[in-house]
Amino acid sequence: MIDPGAVFLLAIGLRLAYVRDIESAGLGSFLRLDPLYYHEWAVRIARGEWIGAQPFEMSPLYPYLLGAVYRIFGEGLLAPKIAQAFLGALTCAVVAVLARRLSGRAAGLAAGALLATYGPALFYDGQINKTTLAMFLSALFALALLVSDGRRKGWIAFGGFVLGLAALVHENANLAAPLVVAWLLFPAGRAPWKERGARAAIFAAGWAIAVAPATAHNVAASREMVLITTGGGENFYTGNHEGASGRYSPPPFVRPDPFFEHEDFRAEAARRLSRPVTRSESSRFWWDEGWRYLLTHPGPALALLGDKFSVFWNAFERPDNFFYENFRRFSRTLSLPLTGFGIVAPLALLGMTLSARRWREFFPAFAVVAAFLLSALIFFTQSRYRMPAVPLLAVFAGQAIVSLADFARRREGWAVAICGAAIAAAFLFVNRDPGNNAAFWAQNDAILGEMYDNAGWLDEAEASFRMGVASLEGLATPENPTLMRILGAARYGLGATERRRGDHAAAETALRAALTCPDPDVRGDSAVELADLLEETGDGDGLAEALRAAVEARPGDARSRLRRAEVLFKLGRNDESLREASAVIEGRPEASPFDRADAHFGRALIERARGDEAAALADLRLTLALNPSHPRSEWIREVLAAGAGGAR
Repeated sequence: MIDPGAVFLLAIGLRLAYVRDIESAGLGSFLRLDPLYYHEWAVRIARGEWIGAQPFEMSPLYPYLLGAVYRIFGEGLLAPKIAQAFLGALTCAVVAVLARRLSGRAAGLAAGALLATYGPALFYDGQINKTTLAMFLSALFALALLVSDGRRKGWIAFGGFVLGLAALVHENANLAAPLVVAWLLFPAGRAPWKERGARAAIFAAGWAIAVAPATAHNVAASREMVLITTGGGENFYTGNHEGASGRYSPPPFVRPDPFFEHEDFRAEAARRLSRPVTRSESSRFWWDEGWRYLLTHPGPALALLGDKFSVFWNAFERPDNFFYENFRRFSRTLSLPLTGFGIVAPLALLGMTLSARRWREFFPAFAVVAAFLLSALIFFTQSRYRMPAVPLLAVFAGQAIVSLADFARRREGWAVAICGAAIAAAFLFVNRDPGNNAAFWAQNDAILGEMYDNAGWLDEAEASFRMGVASLEGLATPENPTLMRILGAARYGLGATERRRGDHAAAETALRAALTCPDPDVRGDSAVELADLLEETGDGDGLAEALRAAVEARPGDARSRLRRAEVLFKLGRNDESLREASAVIEGRPEASPFDRADAHFGRALIERARGDEAAALADLRLTLALNPSHPRSEWIREVLAAGAGGAR
């Protein structure tokens, strides 16, 4: 068919242009939060760590596919982005085929073109994230069900398998399963119950085949029944607690970062239960806590449900890891007059209404939209969480466009007027103010500063960081640790940027302010950055104190401890230097053989300075035993060969 091919070409051209824009802007390797988490997970897989020792706490299919790409093409980010551009374009072609089968050629072309030019889809196709894969699988699942007509068993099995794959990307895709089973058990025509049951069983079998490897891995790793991930309860509580809303509103004890949030939930569950908990136990605990809140607060729970529904149907692309509007600043392609949720959703709502009488035919599209809407009502909504529903919304939007054209061609003015009024009402509903508060925009100023800094736009980064810090200083309080962490990170970003700009005084001021952040990782990064700054300015005592702050923030950072030992030795503070080096040797913190080799070497220098040649020689031997290729290995061998008294 020519039309899906044309849609594919339009889509791939726009997506590759966007990838080029981001690479040219210096943001091609910019990773944070989930993209960084998935990248590091995929790197481990590419290097041979195929089977982890713990049950999955985040959906596994995307990082495994990403790891395969890294294994073939290397660990650079360009290859997976190009692959995702092609997969995103293929999704547009699948949507064109799907809409064409349902409503004709014009609807297929309209639906495919809407998705091909859908700005947020381009944006996510250029990110290291699972959204592109989720969108493709949701569209493919709907197409498989449509082709099956609820009767063809091979296609039914394939549909179940694709849904299982989709669940390995977004676990909430499973919400479509009971809808499909009901559709198969109660078809339009008369069929024996045995036949209906067989169709449902085939669908379930296809789903199980896809999900089984993840379940087997989890059971083997934890000796507990974990279907796909252990994060369900944590996500449920995030969307259903006293401070929850339709947006992502983590509880105050959680750091909103995939590297820490799951462990923070487990630690809090262990604290409340007064005993250690496994990942599965933590998830069950937070499911219970979420339900307890909903059942004991029926009024707020109902209002929360309304807010979730409202956020799902709002045109604003609510950011999670990255903000669509921020990236438009760096991309000429995204700055084009592209389509978005504010256009597609009103048309889709009309299309769903007009398709209601043909709901059995349109069931696959309805099922996907329903699954992700239900997911938003159960949990919460971010832009990328509703993206798997967008391909099917485009199908309904294509139906609306064709229906309007038919009404106009037949000169049915009343129908055009009613549909026009409905679209206008839907447009006003979807494009209403999203209600973002000052804290949201202050945080975004800080994130935008980070982007400018990564792109090398230092003046813009400094200005954006300063705006964020100024706003956050008036909003962050100890009662809101999340904002305090964001403020600390913004101060750190400002300090690092000012250092790169050459304003050492401003950098030191910002970095010292960042040392008050409640997040130990922010304090650790700030202390190391401050140490680098003070080393440049020759402030030895200040450097030692900055490294002390780094060690206190992250006691497990052996490199900072060794660096402090070296600085203290140069300052003549040998007793303190010896304590730091000895702590690394004794496993406080746990250190690599190379770090322990450096610690033995440092201790040997201190012992020689004190005149204890025997102890120094013993430590030098241990240095070589741990790291035969130590940078000072030639000198060490000379000293050992000479016994005591070799020249340094």
